[in-house]
Amino acid sequence: MTPHDSSVTPSGSGRQFDLNLTAEEARPVPRLVNLIVLEALRSGAQQVHLHTGTLAVRFFHTGEWIQVMKVPGPALGPLINRLRVMAGLDRTRGNTRQEGGFEVVAEDAPVAIRVVVQFTNAGDEEVYLHLPSAEQQ
Repeated sequence: MTPHDSSVTPSGSGRQFDLNLTAEEARPVPRLVNLIVLEALRSGAQQVHLHTGTLAVRFFHTGEWIQVMKVPGPALGPLINRLRVMAGLDRTRGNTRQEGGFEVVAEDAPVAIRVVVQFTNAGDEEVYLHLPSAEQQ
């Protein structure tokens, strides 16, 4: 994902990223973020959840969480850091809940995504991506 032309970024939305990149245009971690976000949007998911304790990526659909993939342990940290950077969050603030957001351009339409990072009592990091519901798209 590369920042999209800032002249078309709606005010207050933070940063905008283009998900319409080919595999050759993106490095592995941004490509994985693209894959997760695009699949979530296409499937109509309302939320995406990443959890460092389980290495799982889950989508929330109409009242239930569905695990869509397991991420290899070494890739999860960079994946979460990428989402933090995209959302404009401070990666140096340890076990502190943070919220931010970004927009993506998916299939030529801008989509706002809210990001929440929090920690469990066991110290595991959880990241939630709140997506517009299918009715809002």
